[in-house]
Amino acid sequence: MIRQISLAASVAFALPASAEATSTSADYLITIAGLEIGEIAVKYSEGDGSYTLDLDGGFRFLFISGAAEGRVRGAKAEDGFTPASYRLRFDGPTREVISDISFKAGRPDAWSIMPEPKPEWFEDRIPLAESDMPGSIDPVSAFLILATSAAEACTRQQKVFSGFVRFDLTLTPGAPAAEGVIPCKVGYEPISGHRVDSEGVAQLRAGQGLEVSMAELAPGVWAPHYIGFGTRIGTLAFQRKK
Repeated sequence: MIRQISLAASVAFALPASAEATSTSADYLITIAGLEIGEIAVKYSEGDGSYTLDLDGGFRFLFISGAAEGRVRGAKAEDGFTPASYRLRFDGPTREVISDISFKAGRPDAWSIMPEPKPEWFEDRIPLAESDMPGSIDPVSAFLILATSAAEACTRQQKVFSGFVRFDLTLTPGAPAAEGVIPCKVGYEPISGHRVDSEGVAQLRAGQGLEVSMAELAPGVWAPHYIGFGTRIGTLAFQRKK
């Protein structure tokens, strides 16, 4: 549950670059099996060729609760977004987990997870390798897309590193856009950091358990409108509030 919320909290927004600093904000409703359990606020700021994204939210479900906050900083250019630093803190029912990644020369340069995972956490996992990292970006920046059409916004291939796992993400149009929102088919290819026999990874690889739709937030700028993750108790969803 912690990793699912952490990954899903990685939804992002952007605006076109300008000479002066600008910012925008949006709220997401968090639900599970259709039941509202929390919200997450997103604030995007940019100026002078850079961008900053702040996330702040929390949830409460039955007898458990948690909170998440994060920040991504990097450079914005005509061809997209290049992260420089990523941090996500999740305060879950049992402990606080912090993931930090710094980027240099188009790849993750250093990363850490606090508290450090116990040795048994690494059992049966594909080890992370240096050769997996070139071209990888964080899971927030992976969803910041500059596009001139809905179809282009849903046509994307990204190498992604969350601090825990390395995977390839592919978006392709799933249906025509309706009311400014376009559903995307999601391709997920695990690379390293995951368990060999993970049922969740197998579902994602088979094109099950993950839903994404995109919407234009500003001229030429697209970001997720909805992200849903399949869980054993129902879909964990993040949907932008109107």
